[in-house]
Amino acid sequence: MLAMLNRHLLGKSLNRIQSNSARLMLASQSNSTSTKSNSDSEEDNVLKENPYYGVYAEKLRKLKEENLTAYREKVEKLKSMKKPVVDKLSKEVNNLITEKQTSEPEIKAKPARRLSQSYLVKQKKLDDVMNVELLQGKNAEEISKIWIQYHKEKKDTPVVSAAVPYKNYKLFYNKSIQYPMFVLPLPRGDQGYEFMFVQFQHNVDVSNCTAHLTPLIAYQKHKENAPECMSIEYYSDLIRENDADNSTVLMRSFYDYKLLSPMEATCLVNQLRIFYENKNTRHETLLKLFNEGHSEFHYSDVIACVETLSI
Repeated sequence: MLAMLNRHLLGKSLNRIQSNSARLMLASQSNSTSTKSNSDSEEDNVLKENPYYGVYAEKLRKLKEENLTAYREKVEKLKSMKKPVVDKLSKEVNNLITEKQTSEPEIKAKPARRLSQSYLVKQKKLDDVMNVELLQGKNAEEISKIWIQYHKEKKDTPVVSAAVPYKNYKLFYNKSIQYPMFVLPLPRGDQGYEFMFVQFQHNVDVSNCTAHLTPLIAYQKHKENAPECMSIEYYSDLIRENDADNSTVLMRSFYDYKLLSPMEATCLVNQLRIFYENKNTRHETLLKLFNEGHSEFHYSDVIACVETLSI
């Protein structure tokens, strides 16, 4: 801003000096040689302090030779204008800098991630899915066979199903409440990995939950409106209070066959199980860092974990 003002003043002064040069030429010739020698040095120094002096140096030299009086008058004008103008601008700039420094907010840690929707919902129970009477009085192995066969018969619907021991599901469920969001890297052949964003929802009445998956890139763009490519449902309705650890939790997963193959859907189910079901310090650290929005979370660390798994 100061440079632009200096350049403007200097250029404007030169134009006015040149326009009056012919009219004032006679007056300039009446000055004595001794006065010229002493004052020239001071006048030149005043102009040379201007950062754009070099641009106009040749014009100044010619003007000085043609009209010395007009040249000196403009130098005096520049001397009288320069200091107050510069001081005023300097003060304004300093005020702006001070104001900016005092108005800038304090840098804070990145906030924890927020759920895009309420994760406590009224979800389906097992009897909304199938006739629970078919499973009454059956042991864990029999329940697993009936459940898996029931979904195999749904040939028009891409689905993965399994039975999970309650003692494993208990840790899985508790972690899903503590860390309701995560990302899973899906191998895509030569293309590397595609991350899937996971968000859990939990039943308000029983310990059932559903994991909703969508491509991370879609979630980043559309948030809660991102299209779902897969859901994984867990039903704990068959847990026996007097024998909970030997009870069975039923799982089924629906997926978009246009986006996922059966093998890829199974891979995601297993990844989710491993990260949430197992007692692994490294896995839990990643879950914690991601949900807290911590700067130390790195997607490459999740990939490194998955590459060591046999799924």
